[in-house]
Amino acid sequence: GVNINEGRGTTRPFTLLGATFVDQRWAAAVAEHQLPGVLAREASFTALPVPGFQTQAGHLSSGVELHVTDADRFEGLLTGLVLLTEAAKLYPEFTHRGDDWHWLGLLAGDDRLRDALLAGASALDITGLWSADQVEWREIVRSAGL
Repeated sequence: GVNINEGRGTTRPFTLLGATFVDQRWAAAVAEHQLPGVLAREASFTALPVPGFQTQAGHLSSGVELHVTDADRFEGLLTGLVLLTEAAKLYPEFTHRGDDWHWLGLLAGDDRLRDALLAGASALDITGLWSADQVEWREIVRSAGL
């Protein structure tokens, strides 16, 4: 839902992320978080066009390569939120895909993520927005015997 390529059109989808406006600061900022079970390092790539996903395709992008070092400790949601919040802090060019933030709201389920990013919230602040939802979901799963 944003203007950063998530590695689609490369041999490393969802482990490479970048854009033409990104520089080495993003990888450094993500790495500073010392996220559990994953390393973030600077990367550059050119994505090929993929039907339906043209974000930054055909252009040299700089960004982050993620390398999962411990799948049991890796927290995908937290990692994704750190990537988003650090990009929002560093790059005024970082924005939504399309005419408004509609796509991000659809992907996240509502507008809380969009509103938090626009307000400059941290990744931990954003996970706090969803804590009641997580408790409710766990109860639904537990009561269903799953």
